[in-house]
Amino acid sequence: MKQKSPFQQLVNDWTQTLSIQTRTHTFNTSQSLHDTLDLQDSLPQFDHERFQISHELGRGGMGVVNSAVDTILHRRVAIKTLLTEADETSARWKAFYREAQITAQLSHPSIIPVYSIDFDEHRKPTLIMKEIRGITLKDFIQECQRVQDTSDYKEHRHGLINRIEIIIKICDALYYAHSKGVIHRDLKPSNVMIGDFEDVYVMDWGIACTIDEDLTLLESSIELTDLDHETKDGTILGTLKYMPPEQAHAQKDQITYASDQYTIGFLLFELLTLAKPREASSLGEMLEQALRGEWDEDYFTHHTQYLDARIKAI
Repeated sequence: MKQKSPFQQLVNDWTQTLSIQTRTHTFNTSQSLHDTLDLQDSLPQFDHERFQISHELGRGGMGVVNSAVDTILHRRVAIKTLLTEADETSARWKAFYREAQITAQLSHPSIIPVYSIDFDEHRKPTLIMKEIRGITLKDFIQECQRVQDTSDYKEHRHGLINRIEIIIKICDALYYAHSKGVIHRDLKPSNVMIGDFEDVYVMDWGIACTIDEDLTLLESSIELTDLDHETKDGTILGTLKYMPPEQAHAQKDQITYASDQYTIGFLLFELLTLAKPREASSLGEMLEQALRGEWDEDYFTHHTQYLDARIKAI
């Protein structure tokens, strides 16, 4: 019997992973996450002497992430702090605190570990996490585009096999989250980190939800605020470029695991072809595409014409 090549075996394994991802599962509700926002009168205080902040790593719609040294355990950590002043009655505060709770309960090799959540004297939350040394998937895709047909191209890093392995790890992380009843809702290349040793992490669970909760945040209208077609603020819904139609329509009763799987398909397309899953000349046009769940067949055919037929079928 003819032995399969490493590429053929990887495609088969990856196809099986994706097929598992797209099945409908019924999970034991006793394994669901505890997602209450009950607060104690006495909250753990952030220790400014223990954690010595050195420089900023990045920032998003709600928080800023800094690199710091834990002077007791002698390790580097990432510290995420709420950007604006807010108390526990505000939507931003609750969303930030809830992100900490959800992420801390998702224990998986491809989900960032949370060490602690502390509070300052004004009860402003600070999330202490593992610091990931590496680049975002967005930067990695741009790197692959840049080195194509140059001497800097490295097959083991930029080649198709490694890019498929990255999407497998993302699928594994999402499959685990779904098994715990959690939907990410904002998968995109800038929310995935690739570490120095090819480890992959799904980041930023700030608008994640559980499968059976009332998604009251979705009752507000979409706020389009920047050139990357992202939505921000306390009514964050995700990113238009990667958004499924039910999320764009704010159909809260239609948000399911399939919503994440839809977005994984876009990430897959971008990793395999190094092309954007959607192209638009304006925010309005991008919104229309998201609302209709459009996929330009000519665009798809053009960018996938050289892919393996089995991959193209998926």
